[in-house]
Formats: sequence, structure tokens, C-alpha cells
Amino acid sequence: MNEYIAFISYRHMPLDIAVAKRLHQLIERYHIPARLAAERGSRRLGRVFRDQDELPLSSDLSASIYEALDHTQFLIVVCTPETPKSIWVQREISYFLEHHDRDNVLVVLADGRPEESFPDQLVHIYDADGNLVGSTEPLAANIVAGSTREVLRKLDDEKLRLFAALIGCSYDALFQRERRYRARRLAAALSVVAVAASAFIGMLLVKNGQITAQNQALVEQKERIQLSESTLLTQNAQASLASDDPAGAVRSAVAALPQDAGDSRPYYAPAERVLLDALHVYDLNTTPVTFIAETEISIPSPVADCAVNQAGDRLFAADDYGDVFAFDPVTGEALWRSTGDSIAYSASDSSTRLLLTEDGVIDACRTSITCLKQDTGEVMWRYAIDILFPAPIVLSKDKSRLAVVKDRPAGYQDRQGRPNRAAGQRELRPVAHLRSAYLHQSPRRAGGRAVL
Repeated sequence: MNEYIAFISYRHMPLDIAVAKRLHQLIERYHIPARLAAERGSRRLGRVFRDQDELPLSSDLSASIYEALDHTQFLIVVCTPETPKSIWVQREISYFLEHHDRDNVLVVLADGRPEESFPDQLVHIYDADGNLVGSTEPLAANIVAGSTREVLRKLDDEKLRLFAALIGCSYDALFQRERRYRARRLAAALSVVAVAASAFIGMLLVKNGQITAQNQALVEQKERIQLSESTLLTQNAQASLASDDPAGAVRSAVAALPQDAGDSRPYYAPAERVLLDALHVYDLNTTPVTFIAETEISIPSPVADCAVNQAGDRLFAADDYGDVFAFDPVTGEALWRSTGDSIAYSASDSSTRLLLTEDGVIDACRTSITCLKQDTGEVMWRYAIDILFPAPIVLSKDKSRLAVVKDRPAGYQDRQGRPNRAAGQRELRPVAHLRSAYLHQSPRRAGGRAVL
């Protein structure tokens, strides 16, 4: 009975030792496919003899090697260009061939070419008298590569060729079974990974739900705290207002309200009520509710129209006599006054007296349209126009063009002497291009609509 499945014969050189050691591990750790293992009665190939590990420390090394060779089924020779120089390798091959069939000799070519790396006993056949009677080519796995690491990697790829010979089956049959086995192992591994991933994702979802719930609870708790703060601040504001401290009431009330659109503090209506009371915005003791003025501005004549510039630092007013006034809306201070036409008109519900451009204020009177500088009141330009009745003036969206809408009474004739057929018809009359002060006259339209 064979004690070993294989005897590895090699020369004790670095590459040879590395290959022999890896081959030893691969053979003893290999699991034979189930169907093939049923025929053998075992899923293991068996033990491997390698002299570096198996020989005892005795003086009779040859006897130990020969005993191992007698009880091994296959001889595997690791071949490099240095192998034919080894007397021990040659003796091991010769002794094995004397007691076993030549088909039980396997070769691993680790370096060099076959003709320089195979010992003579592997390729030539001799009779009992030592005469050459033929030649042969042993079954060899070629793992020649540029480095020891690459050689060992190729050995992992070519191992099935050796295992097929050790099992006694064809390489293709073992390769297909091995591929199916690996596919099943991969599928099983992927299934395990999928289950683990699903469990992990489920755990993440649960954890995410818990975190979301905790965050929501924190947000609600924060809102409750802020609402409590707003309630206390509002009470402080009410106490300050009752003790005749409107400034303190304003500070407390403002602190109880959201400061801007990004402030998470909830809106608290009582705080706004106290703030309005402290600022005297509404007089809640009168019916109906009236506004209480903080600043009063007056001019010596009836006001026809007023406007505030975009910056909010200029208030302009026009009276019935063609004068235009400029004030500081906060302090009520008079900044300048411009004297216009002696004959003006009061703005009706459907007309506009003042229009603002980027840096100018336009005043429309009965006989002219004047543009004044907002800062100084200096005349920027003036355009004479024959407006017989009060009519609105309009400014284009980009504030570059100005037009006057003029009501025409019944019986009015145009410049070509054509009578007006109906009272109250309107014409849109462009009068100026504000950026270049270029005067433009378009054909008159009776009725209809024009867009600047």
C-alpha cells in the first residue's frame, strides 16, 4: 500500500525549493470534486513526501529516501537547468523507474528549456545492460516565467494538469468540474454577500429612521424652547412698555421674533403686537384704526403728487403751482425746491404728476415736462408740450422712454384739420428718449393701445 501520493524530487536551490514547497501545499490541500472522489473513496489526494521535511536526522539518508520511493505512487520532478547536475535527483529518478511505471513520473519545468533542464533518465530509455533503446517525453507542466512570484502564480494555474494525472482522469474533465465547483462557490459567496448587504442596508434604513426621528424630536424640542423664550421675552416687553420703557419693550419684542427668513425661531403673534404698540404704529384706542405719524412734512400749497426714490432717502412732492420739493423722509428736513410753471394742474385719479428715473425726478405740468436731478433739483432737461387737459404720463419698464396719454374732447381737430369723431378718445404721444434727450414724434392714434 502506498503511503504517499507523490514524491517531490528537486535540487535545493532557491527557485526549486519555492516551487517544491508550494506544490506540496497545493496537493495536500486540494479537495477532489465529489463525483470523482466517490470513485476514489476520499476527497483528498493524499500525503506528499518532500525530503526537506520528511527525512530524519540520520546518517543513512539514502535508505530513508529509498523507503519513501518504495511507498509513493507518483514521482514529481522539479526541473531547472541546474537539475541535471544533481546526483541525488538522478538516483531518485533511476530508483523510482526500477520499481514503478514510467507513466507515474510527472515533470514541472520551472526554468529553462526541456532539453537543458530534463535529466537524461526522463527522456531516454535504457535496458538492463545500460543500452539506449528509445526516447520518451514525460508529462510536464510548464511554469517558466520571469520571476519566482510569476512562476508560483503559473503553478497555481497549471496545477490541474498534475492533479488530473494524480487522480487518474482527463484534464478537461477535471477542469470542467473545477470550473463548475468554483461557479457554485462564487454563487454561494455572492448569496452570502447579498444577504449580508441586505441585512446591512436594512440596518442602515432602521438606523436612518431612528436618526430622522431623533432629529425631528430635537427640532420640535428646539421649537418648544424657542417658543418658551419668545413668551418670556414678550412678557418682559409688556412689562417694559407698562413701565414707560418703549426702547426696552422694542428690544425684547424684536428678540422674540424671527430675525430673517433663515431664522428657525417660530413666529409668535403676541410679540409682534407688543412691538407695534411700542412703536405706536397703530392707535388701537380709536375707531376706526388710524396711523400715527412719526414725521410730519408740509408744503405751503396743495399737494398734487408725491413719490419716494428706490433708496428710500428722498421724498418728492409736487404742488398745484408747478413747484417740486425734496425732503429727507426720516427727519423731514427740506433738501431743495424747484419752481416750475406758474400754471400747473392737480393730478386726478387717473393721472400721474411725478415719475422717478435712476437719478432724476420727472414733473409733468400743463405746458412742459421737466426732469430734475434727485440730489440737487438742477434741471436736467425740459420739454414743452401742449396738454390741454389733465392726463397721465407713463414711463417704459427700462425707464428709457416717456410718453403722455392725452384725452381729446369732442370737436377737437388734429393738425391736418381732421375732426375727432368721438369724445374721450386717447392718443399715446411719445415725447422723449431719456438717455439721449432725443425728441421723437409718432403718428397719432385715436383709441387703441400702444406699448412702450
